[in-house]
Order: sequence, then structure tokens, then C-alpha cells
Amino acid sequence: MVHWKLIGYVLNRPEQFNLDGQGVTRGLFAPAIRFHNGLFYVTCTLIDIGGNFVATAKIGRPLSKPAWLPQINGIDPSLFFDDGKAYLLYNSIPPDDKPLYNGHRTIRIQEFDPESLKVKGDERILINGGTDIDKKPAWIEGPHIIKKDGVYYLIAAEGGTADQHSEVVFKSDNVNGPYVSYKKNPILTQRNLDPNRAFAITSTGHADFVQTESGDWWAVFLGCRPYHPYEEEYYNTGRETFLAPCSGKAGGLRSIPDMKKSSIVTLTQFSRRRIRSTFQQAEISGLGTS
Repeated sequence: MVHWKLIGYVLNRPEQFNLDGQGVTRGLFAPAIRFHNGLFYVTCTLIDIGGNFVATAKIGRPLSKPAWLPQINGIDPSLFFDDGKAYLLYNSIPPDDKPLYNGHRTIRIQEFDPESLKVKGDERILINGGTDIDKKPAWIEGPHIIKKDGVYYLIAAEGGTADQHSEVVFKSDNVNGPYVSYKKNPILTQRNLDPNRAFAITSTGHADFVQTESGDWWAVFLGCRPYHPYEEEYYNTGRETFLAPCSGKAGGLRSIPDMKKSSIVTLTQFSRRRIRSTFQQAEISGLGTS
């Protein structure tokens, strides 16, 4: 899981679309990749031109031109395949487009046709605001669904992408909800740790899970490595991609366990060594209770 070989690109031809003129913090947002029935599906958002799209490819073949999804009002689309059906999750506007506070967003789901590459039917709100709307959770986004032992786990980023970033989880017995927030959320964050700690990794969130052929679970997520003085939030490398091991127990999905004792691995070209970081203990366990 440490050494990776580049096998291709999603965007490598001018005719796919033009990225000229995209400003800082604009452009492409939160790509997600899924594999189903011999086909790769990549979903993403081109924030200022076109919006959300999906591209497909067979193994070893270049990806298609993007199929745009103009019906989706939001960002961070992610596909989920289940029992012969496909669904698209995404971050969207608050109910009736009437925010109760700054950063009030929703996570929504809509059925998806993998043949026509279009959504169908009515959209449904799965998460309104975040883990506890009474506490005004901000910027719930980057949703994914994982199904384990018949239970649906919805994970999402919360708190914005700076030093308040986190990853949270909800569970349900039905793909369309209702979803219950895990009582020990967030499952991943560094926002409560000493900003002057050695080898700090901050702003972690926007996670996704993958299971290897051997049955092991891993989490891949974003984070930053600031340098002194940390309180000035100086970064040379911007946001990087990190990897952390997960563990599983009967009765619930457990993710990103006690990182005080584990090492994480950055997957960017800027570092090929293991980096130890004092992570807040975070796990998904005991999900049989709310």
C-alpha cells in the first residue's frame, strides 16, 4: 500500500474539457473512483465550468469524455452500487435553499443509471447540516457510502477544509436512510491537538475507505504538513494525500483506530518515508448504539 505505479490519467486530452483560466482553489473538486462490472467510474466537479460529471473506462483503456450531470445542484459526487441499483451522493444546498447558519449544507442521494450516465427519480436528503444541527455543524461534504454486514455507513467531511476539518460517520439499515450519527464523532480530526506538536499533520478529512484482497481496510484522506511557526499556517506542499490502516470487529465498522500508536503514509511525491503523527484517538466502534 506504500508504493504505487501510475497507470493513467482521467484527463489527458484537450477535447475532454478546457481548464484554462481556473483560479486558485477553483478547478476540479473531490474526485471519487468506483469499479463495477468491469468498468471504472470517476465522478468529480469542475466548479466553475460545467459542474458535476462522470467519466468511465475499461481496465487499461483511456477514460471517456465527461458526461455532465446538470440536474445535480452541489459538489463532491460519489457513486454507490447496491443490489442491482446505483446511487449518486453529493453535497448540496440546505432544505428549500434557506440556510440556518453559515456553512449549512446537506448530503443528498439520487438514483443513477450506469448505462445512460444520468440521474433519475427524485433526490432525497440524507443528512441535514451534519452530526448535530443544533450545534451548527459546517460544510458537510465529500460523502461516500460503505455497506458492511448489511449495514450502510455514510462517511463525510465536516468543519471545512482548514484546521477544523474532520471526518464523521452515520449508519442506517436502508440506503435511503434515516441515518444516525455516531455518538463518538468525529472519527478523524486534529483540531483539538497542540498546534505546536512535532511533525504536525493538520486539516485531515475528506476520507474514503478501501478493502484489500486480503480483507484489510484502509482509509485514504487529505491533510497538510505545516512548518514553523505553525500558528501562521504556512504550507509549502498544500494538501497532500495520506493513508492509514483501519481495523474491523464484528457488529460494526471500525475506522482509523488509535493513531497515537500507528504511523501514516503520505502518498505524494514530496515524501517517501513514514511519518509519525500524534492523532486524536478516533474509531468507529460500538455502532450498534446511537
